[in-house]
Amino acid sequence: MSDEPSVWQKRLERERAARKQAERLLEGKALELYRKNQELEKVKADLKKTVQRRTEELQYSLRMLHEEEHRLADLAARFPGVIYQWYLRPNGECGFYYISPTCEETFGFTAEAALKDWTVIQIHPDDQQRWDSSAEAAISGQIDWDFEGRIITSGGVVKWMRGCGRPVRGRNEEIVFNGMMMDITPLKKAEEELRRLSLVASRTINGVVITDESGYIIWVNRAFSSITGYDISEAVGKKPGHLLQGPLTDPDTIKYISRQLLNQRPFSAELLNYHKNGNTYWLRLDVNPLFDDNGRLTNFVALETDITRQKETEEALRMARQMAEAAAREAEEANQAKSRFLANMSHEIRTPLNGILGYAQIMARRKDLSPDIKDMIRTIGRSGEHLLRLIDDILDLSKIEAGKLELHEDHFALMAFLRELEDMLLPRAEAKNIRLRFVPWDYEAGVSQVFGERMVCMDEKALRQILLNLVGNAIKFTQVGGVSIRYGLTSAGRLRFEIEDTGTGIDTSEQAGVFNAFEQAEKGRRSIGGTGLGLAISKRLCELMNGEIGLESELGTGSLFWVELPLRASDAPMREPEVRLPDISGYEGEPRRVLVVDDNVDNRVVLSDLLTSVGFEVNKASDSQEALDWIERELPDLILTDLVMPNVSGFELCRMIHEDPRVKHVPVVAVSASLMRSAENKERLMPFAAFVSKPIMVDELYREVGRLLGLTWRYVKDVPITPLPSASMPGNRPAPDTLTELLDLAELGDMLEVQRRLVQLVRQYPQWEKYYRRLESLANDFQADALAHLIRETLGGDGTASESNPEIT
Repeated sequence: MSDEPSVWQKRLERERAARKQAERLLEGKALELYRKNQELEKVKADLKKTVQRRTEELQYSLRMLHEEEHRLADLAARFPGVIYQWYLRPNGECGFYYISPTCEETFGFTAEAALKDWTVIQIHPDDQQRWDSSAEAAISGQIDWDFEGRIITSGGVVKWMRGCGRPVRGRNEEIVFNGMMMDITPLKKAEEELRRLSLVASRTINGVVITDESGYIIWVNRAFSSITGYDISEAVGKKPGHLLQGPLTDPDTIKYISRQLLNQRPFSAELLNYHKNGNTYWLRLDVNPLFDDNGRLTNFVALETDITRQKETEEALRMARQMAEAAAREAEEANQAKSRFLANMSHEIRTPLNGILGYAQIMARRKDLSPDIKDMIRTIGRSGEHLLRLIDDILDLSKIEAGKLELHEDHFALMAFLRELEDMLLPRAEAKNIRLRFVPWDYEAGVSQVFGERMVCMDEKALRQILLNLVGNAIKFTQVGGVSIRYGLTSAGRLRFEIEDTGTGIDTSEQAGVFNAFEQAEKGRRSIGGTGLGLAISKRLCELMNGEIGLESELGTGSLFWVELPLRASDAPMREPEVRLPDISGYEGEPRRVLVVDDNVDNRVVLSDLLTSVGFEVNKASDSQEALDWIERELPDLILTDLVMPNVSGFELCRMIHEDPRVKHVPVVAVSASLMRSAENKERLMPFAAFVSKPIMVDELYREVGRLLGLTWRYVKDVPITPLPSASMPGNRPAPDTLTELLDLAELGDMLEVQRRLVQLVRQYPQWEKYYRRLESLANDFQADALAHLIRETLGGDGTASESNPEIT
């Protein structure tokens, strides 16, 4: 039994040892399990973080993918063409995986329709074979596809299309093409336009440059190379300005060109360019932009013209113009000097003429002169009248040439005017035994007509001067036959005169010069004499009146001068013809005092004698200061003052008189040999009550003085106003008083007054018309001696009345 506890004890100990070992093993396993569990928790946490991170990354990638899809879709929608992905499977099945929605705008079919059936793309029949060939080549050779051709949209519109794509091998031997298609219709049109332009440009002498939208040269013609020295290979790819402009090219023009190009506007410019060899040349540049159907700029086309010679010509013209302007200024200065000279000469000549003619008129009024003295007076009068008319002609021509002759609108009866003209000219013709006829004419029908009286508006003096010159010349150069004056209205309503004579005629080689001043035809007419101013003045007067003048003539067959003038009707009433009053012997009422102011003693004496002879009291002053002194002593009723005087002029004297309250009411009359009535001088003469020109004409002087002082004149004798007895009655002659009056005028040499008086006498006493016409012819030819001789014969050899004289009838 003693061994039994030890066995159990040993067994127990082994069990304890085994238990402890198991516990230790269990503790080790538990510890290992704990560690594994801890590791598992860590892995779990790491896995959770990884999953979370991966999830976030996936979400971000998905978001980026969506954004990229939207971005690509937006780009595809905005791309100026069509993006596609097309597949071809081994079994022949094909179609679009993708096509951008712009296909609808570009080609007229929707993306949905194309995805369902890609054959909605309809190729133009003429381009179908090329389409098929290009596609087969790309598929079989696995090469890029490239095609240009026409398609027909769903709306039937033909468009040009450019397509391209790159093949890639897909799953299951599938071939996928990724590419794009674009509408190139505008480009094709532009190319066609450029082709046409190129064809034209290659054949023009002007340089033609075609650039792209950025201004770089893509084509030039041969003329461009000829102008600039650069061939096409040197020009293409460069900007024209960089190639051709240099240091002397105007920078403002360069800025202008750049601005117009930037604004895509057509423009023209002239600028200095440089040739390839360094020489400069001038160029005219005309640039036009080209746009496609959408308004997008595609090209610039420039036409370049070498204007170097034109510029040289312009420079020469500029220099010539400067020289011409300088010459014109010199001519104007010379013309002004001429005008001043003529004005001075007019004054210098008229001043002594005033004395000559004034004294002649004064002495002619005296009855106590011997025949020799009267002959001297007649010579003085004739010479003075001739000189005065010559001066007036020269001054008129000078005024016309200087543009200073002024026309006036006169209202007058045309037929009465022509009758008066006929009365003046008829005696000249009768004295030469030639015909003179005034014929109203219908120029459309070519026959004479009745031309009724009418009031017209034009410059009467100018018309009279033109017709007197033309008809006077016709009479002068006609020895046999006659002169016809046809007048009437043209179809255009213009007044036309034709003066036709049977005289010597004018050689055709000399006709161009007959209207020049101081020129006469040499053949057949020179021996007649004359100054050669009449036709020149007539031509210039016609031009001033907006009319025309011309002639038709042959040497030996006579001449026809014609005049056409614009005619304006007048509604003014008909006026009575003027009647010259007889000689003045004095005036009614108390004597009037006149102050005569002139620095020339002869002028003072002439005016004084003319005024005192009819009852005026006259004070004379040699200058303005002496005139003011006279005014202090005796107030005048009227003042006559010269204008051009030393120290204080007549203008200044008039101003001082008007500023003096004592005499500002006294009328002041300007008397001048240098200042004529004109619009130019109208303002200067406004302060004066009247103007009298020198040489002094008695009638004009008395008329103005009588008007200003309100005088009633007394006359030497009355003019007869009743007809003389008929030729069958005793005293078969004109009234002796009338003949004596004409004789006095003839001896004085006043032919103009004789003409006026005879016109009145012809109308008053038609029974003596033939006799008066003879007198008038002599007066018109300024034959004062012959005129006086004929009148004396009519009166009797000693100047007394004769009962019978064969010259009268």
